[in-house]
Amino acid sequence: MSDVLAVDAVGLTKTYGMLTAVDRLSVRVGQGEVYGVLGPNGAGKTTFLRMLFGLIRPDSGKLSVFGRSWDRDGVRALDGVAGFIESPKFYPGLSGRKNLQLLAGLDGGVSGSRLDEVLETVDLRDRGGDKVGGYSFGMRQRLGVAASLLRDPKLLVLDEPANGLDPAGIRDMRALVKQLAGSGLTVLLSSHDMGEVEEICDDVTIMRTGKVVYHGPMTATMTAPVVATRRPGLAAALRWEIVKLAAQIRSRALLAAALIVPIPVVAVLNGQAQVPSDTIYGRLVHLSGYAMPLLMLAWAAQWALPLLAAIVAGDIFAAEDQHGTWKTILTRSVSRSQIFWAKTLTALAYNLLLLTVFAASTIAASVLIIGHQPLTGLSGQTIASGPALRLVVLAWATAIPPIIGFTALALLLSVRTRNPAFGIAAPVVAGFAMQLLGSVSGLDLTRKLLLTTPFEAWHGLFAEHPFHGPLRTGLAVSAGWTLICLASAYLGVRRRDITGG
Repeated sequence: MSDVLAVDAVGLTKTYGMLTAVDRLSVRVGQGEVYGVLGPNGAGKTTFLRMLFGLIRPDSGKLSVFGRSWDRDGVRALDGVAGFIESPKFYPGLSGRKNLQLLAGLDGGVSGSRLDEVLETVDLRDRGGDKVGGYSFGMRQRLGVAASLLRDPKLLVLDEPANGLDPAGIRDMRALVKQLAGSGLTVLLSSHDMGEVEEICDDVTIMRTGKVVYHGPMTATMTAPVVATRRPGLAAALRWEIVKLAAQIRSRALLAAALIVPIPVVAVLNGQAQVPSDTIYGRLVHLSGYAMPLLMLAWAAQWALPLLAAIVAGDIFAAEDQHGTWKTILTRSVSRSQIFWAKTLTALAYNLLLLTVFAASTIAASVLIIGHQPLTGLSGQTIASGPALRLVVLAWATAIPPIIGFTALALLLSVRTRNPAFGIAAPVVAGFAMQLLGSVSGLDLTRKLLLTTPFEAWHGLFAEHPFHGPLRTGLAVSAGWTLICLASAYLGVRRRDITGG
């Protein structure tokens, strides 16, 4: 028997401007209790539960779960805790089973038999293979309970679990909660329905306009303390992001386009009698298969490369807001920092893969269609086939630093705007604006600081006496943009109060 409380909240206060959502709230839930938090909409119930899960920070007061607090223990405060806030959200394009498998990955993984077990518990085993987008509201509620049970919790937190359900759904949900409570779980349940609390809960706190107006009797039935388990880390969050990205049709289609599109483009340009002589290496595209990739690189730098960098990165954070899944993933065993770096590394790795495929396809198509003739350098010198190929590959590699910079910019916009369309489009518009600003005479210093300028740093490689100053400057500028954008995005994720998705 343990005297450690499952939930110990003392004097919690949370304000939004002039509104006090929670006013000096104190709640004590003993292990083994089925505890209700009752009150009308707007009473502060959900705000309290968001603070319990660490989705928002209290302005004052103390909160511990099984003796652990967010300030001292971080995400470890959620060891042995599971549940959902408001209606649970999932990825609609994935099946219920796949959603559960992904979420379990954030807790270190789970066996297939365990997935079957929790789906059976919530009566969804026959529908586990269906996409969540086709689920009814009640089915998504039950899937939320299943996701919670995968953590083998000691404390199950349910926020209005019967809200929005039809009478049959309410009956089934109440029966499920009573079944779980009967297994020895500590259950903390919020509701606006007195009948639901009376039917399920042993003790109750009643709230109105953020304040406690009644505490029911507390009869603590203590159970064994939470057993510490090995925590999943960044690798688990990274696997989860990669699986999600691989499941997106858009990401697969983009890779396919990067592989296929350069082939007809090279063929069409090679078939044109009139060459784009006003573009670097444009007048040489018929003379060497190594000139075409350089022309394509110069063109792509104007808009295509910023767009490719933004399509995944600009969406990867904002998509959680769009789907309303922030509170779903942040109530698992991984921290905000781990989620941030998993998303960042996934976006960076994908964009580097995309650039590699695009470059390889362009170079291969150019050499196969046009040939591997020697290349004329920018100083008029002849560059033999082997060295020319190495220089062309190196030229495309110089796009890596600004690609990383544009990826970081898109990540920042995805975090700050919470709008996928803006996160994708804004870096492209910014790239155009930088190109225009860089073309204005008399702004040499400003031009060096623009993120688009490093895309041109490869020019010095093709001089008779190569010069690398622009490469070093471009690397420094790209690193500066990357660090500033990632630092701002990281702080945005760490400090954000999750009040919606």
